[in-house]
Amino acid sequence: KYPRHTEFSNSNSTLLAPITKHTDKETKEHFAMYSCMLMDNRTKKLQRFDSPSLLPPTPPGHTRVVCVADTHNEQDSIHLPYGDILVHAGDVLTESGQRHVVRDRDKTIREVKPAGVKLLQNFATWFRAQPHPHKVIIPGNHDLVLEGLGGDAVRNALGNDVHYLLHEAVNVNGVKVFGSPYALWSSRNDAFMLNVSYSDMPKDIDIMVTHMPCVLPRGGNGQVEEDREMAHALKRSGAKLHVSGHCHWAHGLYHTRSGVPCVVASISEGNWTMPDDLVCESGVRGDPSDAKRGGYNLMYPPIVVDLPVAQKQQPVQPAKPRLLLFCAPNDPETVPRLVQQRGLGQLFDVEHFQQASVAAKSVKKGTPYTVAICKLGVQGNLGWDVLDAIKQQHPHGGVNMIVHSSTALCSADIVKTLKEDYKVDLVVDHSSEDELIGYLKQIRNV
Repeated sequence: KYPRHTEFSNSNSTLLAPITKHTDKETKEHFAMYSCMLMDNRTKKLQRFDSPSLLPPTPPGHTRVVCVADTHNEQDSIHLPYGDILVHAGDVLTESGQRHVVRDRDKTIREVKPAGVKLLQNFATWFRAQPHPHKVIIPGNHDLVLEGLGGDAVRNALGNDVHYLLHEAVNVNGVKVFGSPYALWSSRNDAFMLNVSYSDMPKDIDIMVTHMPCVLPRGGNGQVEEDREMAHALKRSGAKLHVSGHCHWAHGLYHTRSGVPCVVASISEGNWTMPDDLVCESGVRGDPSDAKRGGYNLMYPPIVVDLPVAQKQQPVQPAKPRLLLFCAPNDPETVPRLVQQRGLGQLFDVEHFQQASVAAKSVKKGTPYTVAICKLGVQGNLGWDVLDAIKQQHPHGGVNMIVHSSTALCSADIVKTLKEDYKVDLVVDHSSEDELIGYLKQIRNV
């Protein structure tokens, strides 16, 4: 029903640094799955990186903040760059007030349906599993399920390590963050609809997070329009960064008149998409009711900001080694199972490829993979091509090679060829993934 991502592009806002849109079909997948954008602290513009592993190190005395918003149930298809703090600026769900909540005529929430609770639990599982040491989140106007459950229940679902902010501040390892979901929406998705004042926002805030943007583009000549009260609160508090979402089409980086950088971190496309045109990585949408009502496709990359605020001293975490994972679209369940459920993403910086030719190109250009896991694929998109590229690029070894294939395990001749001709270290299938994870843990010494 749902094919994987087919088209990704970037905002055309003139306020962004020039970005080259990928037009080669074979490179779209890699761009869509792994690209991210970093605010250059010198030029105050965004730079795009094809892979999080290509990001420069966090400068001394800075805190790396990874910003996303408007994930709309599609979190399992998102691959985030690593950072010190992960900020989600709202809209975890999609139309949850229309689909998963029962309301009285006066819009009082009478009941949250079990399906809505389940969607929150799915998101919470993914959010907790992200490797960022600190996580901050606010809800958005699509998150009526969260409003109906109440702050305590949502915090219990998210877990103790996640800061769920409802017009309040928190000190996150030395970085002061204020978050508020409230606004007056011009939409039937009206969760957390309230006209609030930011006059009570504490001073000495480092990051302000709201679902509604502070600054939006107006016209095509670089002009912007700012929310005066929010901009005043940013200036008064001394905030160094504003993070928001809501306006998908405005994804990018802007500045208030006083110079505060404002990130609109929406990663979903701006237009509502009908069921037949919905896409996702695994082939299964996060909210099954999208099949009837429609939803949003993922479109834009996460935005990373190196904030000039020193955190409390912590042990330096070594960079994770890189792992190439080739798995063709005919087997959509293997990747989320290995990366998320089996914990592959905790051990390695995983780069997943659905096209063998793209994976082979990445190998040939010298990408330093420690491990390669390949499915055998299908005709015209074969894992053998990836294995050939690794063999040619590393004739004396250096890459731990694993083939994940029940077809291979059923043939002694194939296994012999893999081990003798390609120097494959391990051949497994679904039933022997415990052996695979054990082998990978040995490589990582964990």
